[in-house]
Amino acid sequence: MNVVIEVEPGHYTITGVTFLTYARKYLRAAESLAPHGPGFDPVPFHLLCQAVELYLKAFIWLKERSTAGKIKSKYRHDLKKLWRHSKSRGLQRYARLTPRRELALQLVAPYYKNRQFAYCDLDMIFSGYARLSRDRHALPTLKGLARRLEKALRQPILAAS
Repeated sequence: MNVVIEVEPGHYTITGVTFLTYARKYLRAAESLAPHGPGFDPVPFHLLCQAVELYLKAFIWLKERSTAGKIKSKYRHDLKKLWRHSKSRGLQRYARLTPRRELALQLVAPYYKNRQFAYCDLDMIFSGYARLSRDRHALPTLKGLARRLEKALRQPILAAS
């Protein structure tokens, strides 16, 4: 007996749950790092920026129900753009928009957008580390923002998916 199985092309939809799930993984990875000794460590910055990026993309998905591909291509890794757009869509309902959060995001956004936390970069070595090290609040502020977004967005996104 000959059996022929034909497979049709499939389709899947990435919802805000996917953004939320990956954001949580990056946040947990950042939280699991042992405290770093003297000097600057870019890894926690990278992980927390990635988490915040994905939480903001989850929020935008919640508000606009745009496809993940459109959200990813429109914002890429641009935290400034994501933050600005999220604020215009009512992010304050889910997280307070504090001056400290504004400052932390303004500080890290250019380095994160250019992937300077992920790679050994001359600008980061000669000026970025010094700038980021001077703001001792940046890292805890990013962590607090990510935790707040995780808590606030979880139920609305699960309900909308």
